[in-house]
Amino acid sequence: MTAVSSTLTPINTVYPDYLYFAVYMNRLRIEFHNPAGSVNEWVIHDIEQKLMEFHRRDNEISGVQVFFRTRPVAFDGDYICAMEATIFGSSIMVERNAESYQAAAGLVLEELGMKIDEQVQRQKRNEPPDEIYSSVRV
Repeated sequence: MTAVSSTLTPINTVYPDYLYFAVYMNRLRIEFHNPAGSVNEWVIHDIEQKLMEFHRRDNEISGVQVFFRTRPVAFDGDYICAMEATIFGSSIMVERNAESYQAAAGLVLEELGMKIDEQVQRQKRNEPPDEIYSSVRV
C-alpha cells in the first residue's frame, strides 16, 4: 500500500478562485491547478490513477503538473487540460481542449502516454531527445 498525502490551498491571492494541491505517491509528485469547484473529484482521481500507471511503467517520471482552465470563446471546445511531465530531467508538455474537462484530460493522457513511451524507448537506445531547450546562448 502506498502512502498518499495531499494539501489543498489557494495558489495565491491574485487568483483566489483557483485551487492548487499536490498528491505524493511513492516518488511521484502530481500537482493540480484548477478553477475552484469546476473539476469533479472523480476526474482528478482518474487522472491520478492513470499517471500512477505511467509511473509504474517507468519510475523515472518524477512529477506531473496538471492544469485546467476555460477559454471563454473557442471553436473546438471551451475546457482546456494541460499536463507537463518531468521524465529523465526533461519536460514533456501536452495541451488539449474539448467539450468537458474529462474529455480534454482523456485526450491529454492518451497523447502524454505515447510521448512518455517514445521517451523511454529513446533512453533505452541512448538517443538524445528531439528538442533540447537551454538558457545558454552559444
